[in-house]
Amino acid sequence: MRKRSVYFVVLIFILLIFVNVSFSLPPPEPLSSFQCSGGVASIGDTKSDVVEKCGEPNHVTKIRGEIKEQWSYFTEDRKLYYLEFERGKLERIESSEY
Repeated sequence: MRKRSVYFVVLIFILLIFVNVSFSLPPPEPLSSFQCSGGVASIGDTKSDVVEKCGEPNHVTKIRGEIKEQWSYFTEDRKLYYLEFERGKLERIESSEY
C-alpha cells in the first residue's frame, strides 16, 4: 500500500509540472511579415509584390476559386510559411517547422 501512495504522489507531481509548463507558454501569434531573399512580404501586399520579393511559391492551393488562395514557401532553415491571399491581397501569414 505504501508503494502505491508514493507512485500516486509522483504522478500528481508530474501532472502539476506538465500543467504549469503548458499554461506558461505563450500562444502562437500570426505573423505580420515574411522575410524573403528579395525583401519583406507584408500584410496588404499584392500577389505580384510577393512574387517580386519572394519568387514563385512552392505550392499554391486555391480555396475559393480566384477569390482565396494559400501559397506555401519552404525555407532552408526548415520552416514552412503559409501566405493566404484574398482577392489578390495578402491577408494572413503563418509559419511552422518541418
